[in-house]
Amino acid sequence: MDLLTLTISTVMFSAMTAAALVSLYITNKTNKAMCDWAIAGVLFFSCNLSILISTFFTLPWLLSPVLSNVMYIAAHGFIFSGIVRHTRNENAYLTIAIICAMVFLIQFAPHVSESVTFRLLTILPMMMALNGLSLFHLWRFRNSSLGKGYWAAGCALSLFIVYTLVHMGMVLSYPEKLEYLGDDIVQTTNLLATTLYDAGITLGVIFIHAWHRETTLRNLSRTDALSGWYNRHALNEFATREFACCQRDKTTFAFVTFDIDYFKKVNDTYGHLIGDHALKHIASVAKNATREYDYHFRHGGEEFVLMFSGLQINDIEVVAERVRRAIHAAPFVTPTDTIPLSISLGIAAMEPDDLNWHVVLERADNAMYRAKKGGRNKAERFNQQKLALVKA
Repeated sequence: MDLLTLTISTVMFSAMTAAALVSLYITNKTNKAMCDWAIAGVLFFSCNLSILISTFFTLPWLLSPVLSNVMYIAAHGFIFSGIVRHTRNENAYLTIAIICAMVFLIQFAPHVSESVTFRLLTILPMMMALNGLSLFHLWRFRNSSLGKGYWAAGCALSLFIVYTLVHMGMVLSYPEKLEYLGDDIVQTTNLLATTLYDAGITLGVIFIHAWHRETTLRNLSRTDALSGWYNRHALNEFATREFACCQRDKTTFAFVTFDIDYFKKVNDTYGHLIGDHALKHIASVAKNATREYDYHFRHGGEEFVLMFSGLQINDIEVVAERVRRAIHAAPFVTPTDTIPLSISLGIAAMEPDDLNWHVVLERADNAMYRAKKGGRNKAERFNQQKLALVKA
C-alpha cells in the first residue's frame, strides 16, 4: 500500500471513529468524560486530514507541521483528561494547555523548526508522558465498579507507549537516515500507529460507555429513590454475599436496625411531603455518622438497616449510639417549624449455628422493638433473655 492510499484510509477511519465518539457524547451529554474523548476524536481526524491535504498542497509552515503537532498532542491530552474525568471527576485542561503551549513554542526554536529529528524528540516524550499518565489512572482504578471496561483502552495505551519508545530509539539511533527519508518513514509509521491507537481507544471508550450504563442501571435497581440508600433488593444481594464470607472467615456479621420514633405523628401533623423530607434528613444524618464503606439500606417505610462485617460487636454498639445521638441532636427544620426526631435501634450479630442472614435481621428487629417498649430513643443489643422480656 502506497503512502497516499494509507493516508486516505487513515483519514476515512479517523472520520468514522470521530463520528462514533461524537455520537456517544450526543447520546450521553451528562458524561463529561465522553465530551473530552469526542474532542480527541475530532482532533485526530483533523491531524490526519491536514496530512492528506499537505500531500496535494503546500501548506504554510505554521499550519503543518506546527499546528498539526499541537493538535496531535492535544488529542492525546484530551484522552488523558477524559480518563481523569471518568476516574476522579476532574479535568486536565490546565495540563493540556501547558503542554500544547510548550509544543507550539518549542517548534520556533533554532534547529527544531528545520529538523524532523528535533521535532520528534520534543513531541514524542510529551506524548509518551500523557499516555503513561492515562494508563496509570486506568491501572489505579482497575478494581473499581467500572474497571472491567478499561482493558481495551489500557491495551491501546500500552501498545502505543511501546511504539513511542521504539520510535524514539530509531530517532536517536539513525537520525541521519531519518532526515534523509524523513517524510515517508515518519508519516507511514505515524499513520499506522495512529490508526491502531485510534481503533483501540475508540473500542475502549465504547466498552467504558457500555459498562458505565450497565453499572448505572444496576445501581438504580438497587437504590431507594427517596433516601438514596440501598433498597430491599440490594439488601438480599449484599447480605447473602457478606453472610457467606463471614461464615467462611469466622468474622463478625451484624445488623443494626432502626426506625423513627412517632413518625406517624409527623406524617399526620405535617403531611406526607414533610414526612418524606424528614426521612431524607434522617438518612443523611445517619450516613454521615457511619463509615463510608458500611452498608446502608432502607428496609421500608421509616425502617432502616445498617450492615457490618468484620467489625467487633462492641464497636458496632458504639456506631449505633453515635447514630442515635447524631439524629437526636439534629432536629428537622421546616420553613414553619422545627421537628425534634429520635430513633430506636436494635443490634444483633451472627451466631455460629445461624443458617442465613434473615435470622440475624429478625433478632435485630426484636431488639429494636424492645428499645421501643423501653422508652424509645435508645439502642438495644439482642440476647435470648431480652427476647423473652419482649415476648412477655
